[in-house]
Order: sequence, then C-alpha cells, then structure tokens
Amino acid sequence: MRVCWSASTSIYYNLALEEWCVDEFNRQGPLLLFYVDGPALVVGKNQNPWREAATGWARRTGVPVARRISGGGTVFHDPGNLNFSLIVPRADYKKDAVFEQTIAALRSLGADVALQDGNSLFIGDKKVSGTAFCFRGQAAMHHGTVLIDADLAQLRASMKPALPEIATRAIASRPASVANITDFVPTLTIDQIATALAKHLAGTTTRDPIERPTDPKFDALLQRHASWEWCFGYTPTFQWKIESATNTLSLKVEKGHVVEAINEWCRDRIEPDPQILGCPFDPTHLATHISDSETAAYLRNYDF
Repeated sequence: MRVCWSASTSIYYNLALEEWCVDEFNRQGPLLLFYVDGPALVVGKNQNPWREAATGWARRTGVPVARRISGGGTVFHDPGNLNFSLIVPRADYKKDAVFEQTIAALRSLGADVALQDGNSLFIGDKKVSGTAFCFRGQAAMHHGTVLIDADLAQLRASMKPALPEIATRAIASRPASVANITDFVPTLTIDQIATALAKHLAGTTTRDPIERPTDPKFDALLQRHASWEWCFGYTPTFQWKIESATNTLSLKVEKGHVVEAINEWCRDRIEPDPQILGCPFDPTHLATHISDSETAAYLRNYDF
C-alpha cells in the first residue's frame, strides 16, 4: 500500500484528491493519504450547511465551506488537525479492523482513546477524532480527523448553526465536547501521529509526496469541489420562515435556490412573492429582491 502526503493546505484540493483516488482506485490501487488543511468548515455529503455551521461567520472571516463525498457530520479543519484517508478494496474492507488499528496506533503514543458514539474516538468524555465513509465502485474510503493542536475556540465558533430552525430531512450532526490529544499527551506532534497511523494501517512508516494528478478528471473534480453549486447547492430540500413585525415569509429551497415564497400577512392575507423565486439562498440576494421592505430589513440582520 502506498502512503502519501499532500503538500496542499487547500480543503477543495484535498477533497478533490480524495475523490479522484477513489474514482481511480482500479488504476491507482490502495492508498493511505495524509493532509493538513488551512481553516475550513466541512459538511457531510447529505447535510445542510446553514443548519449545521456558522456560515455567516465563515463568510465574514474568509473560512471556506466545503462538502465532502462521505456522510457523517460537520467538522472544522485547521493546521492543528491531521486528516487521514484509507482507500482500500471494498471487498476487503472491515470497519472494525480499521478502528482497532487506529486505536492501537494512538495508544502506542500514550493516547488512551476508545471508540464511542459509533464512529468517534474519545479520551474520557472528550472527542478527539471523527470518522466518515464512502463506498464507490470497487473502493472503500475510511477517512477521519485527529485533533492534535487545533484552535478549539475557532472550532466552537464555527459550529454554531446559522439557522438552527430550518425544517429539513438532511442528516444532522451529533454535537460532542471536543479536546486536542495534546491536552492529554502534550508532547505529541502531527508527524508522530501520522507515523504511528502509517505503521498500523499500512505496515510502513515511509511517506511519499503525492503529485497533482495530470488527469483532466481531477481538474473537473477540483472545480466542482470549489463551486457554490456543490458546497451549498447540493443541500437537500428545506424550508425556512422569517417573521417580521408585519408578516411571515415562508421559503422552500431546492438546490440552494428559492422555489417557493409565500407571504402571510397579519390579517389572514396570503400571497406569493415571485420576485425572489430563483434567488440563491443568500441574505444579500434575498434582501435585494424581496418585495416587502420590512421583511428585507429583518433579513439583513440574519448572519447566514
């Protein structure tokens, strides 16, 4: 099995690289990939970013919001967080065995981790690692994060839902109290943890750089991962209401765009608002096109 390290710190690049390695598994073979991103919010494939994360905060601070191809909940990446992706033959993949190897690797460094909540690693009552999965063609991807020296204040700020009252069937995250592994074993480094994971998951401590694929398919994947249409537009259908002093505006949103807008006024008057149909679900776009000035003023106060 190859063990590689991506030199890129771009969340979009690394998620595209993961997906490309899954898609090209029959040609590329098994792989253990490591990478460290700059600050980024990453939602699961079937999640609603506005309900799961501080999307307004991310926009104001320049933190990118990304969507991965695996399920699970929303996570925050930064330079203190190690990401690993194990891509193996689907027929040979055994989730329990991979968790056992991951736990053995971390325990060999003095981190007394244990599996809890199905797919998360805890030390005591603090979550230090999350895991998600993707199965496509002949490949299985088991990838996870390890909090080593992450900015936990920024992580917590990023996880405050912008619009928690959204009505949707999208997958919800499971909130957990988190900690860095270095809170328990202060001397540990990203390099030490990557080396231990490589030894236990791949049987080697040698890591090679991975070059940018020259395949046009990778370029297309990178473009998609960085697109609004994937990061926000892929969100499952949802509904949201905004109440002003004069009326309630009910929105139905599909593929990130308003497909239904109904104004309900105080005196049992109900009428559509066609001016915002087709608008992206974005406060600036909505406030600009909405017909009722009172609702528009309320909308500008929402930070999503």
